[in-house]
Amino acid sequence: MAAPDEWITSGLRTLAAAVPTVGSPVAQAWSEYEGRKQQARTEEFFDQMAAQLRELQTTVGDLDKRAASFSDAAEVLELAVAAARRETEAVKRSQFSRIYSGFLSDPRGTTPDERIDLIHHLEQLSMADLTVLGHFAQGPNRGDFLTGTTHGGWSPVGVDDPNPNWLREFGPLVHSLAKLESRGLIHEATINAGFAHAGDAGSAFNRFRRRAWQITPMGLKLLKSMRFGG
Repeated sequence: MAAPDEWITSGLRTLAAAVPTVGSPVAQAWSEYEGRKQQARTEEFFDQMAAQLRELQTTVGDLDKRAASFSDAAEVLELAVAAARRETEAVKRSQFSRIYSGFLSDPRGTTPDERIDLIHHLEQLSMADLTVLGHFAQGPNRGDFLTGTTHGGWSPVGVDDPNPNWLREFGPLVHSLAKLESRGLIHEATINAGFAHAGDAGSAFNRFRRRAWQITPMGLKLLKSMRFGG
């Protein structure tokens, strides 16, 4: 069976033959990307991992023994490198070598299945999503804290929807929370701290502001692995 890259190359040849004025430039762009960019990203992955392992050697005395107990090291490395080669954002791309270094430093901290899931989580989540996940590292967090609306007085009382544009304003946060929750990295919780009511208690925004979430064990493992297991 042909590899995905081979399928793309074959498809681009067909496109270039069918519509030369469009297909040829696209095929040329892919050729340069495949031959240069992906190789550079692979080299970058190993350069970064080498630097991270040198750092780990100064803090983890038995790093060699831990690495030797990493039974699925080759399989996980294949997944991590493939993900890094596909990632176009430099900051996000550096996380794949970091999470693999985290696995090397603490292979007992995750199971083989969890390691696969964690790489897939990292691959599918944006840096904005991961930043939101980090807000839960120290404990539960609530919608009014996350949106900076803990104080009342910003909307009239008794209006059906006192802030009709809230979803547009906080849409990226809502999206990130939904992604994190659907992946089992956070789940609903209860915070007993006072809630600053403003406007109609039944409004969509106030319902969101009252909701709370806390990080799950898998969410903590993702953050821990990205931080060299420390």
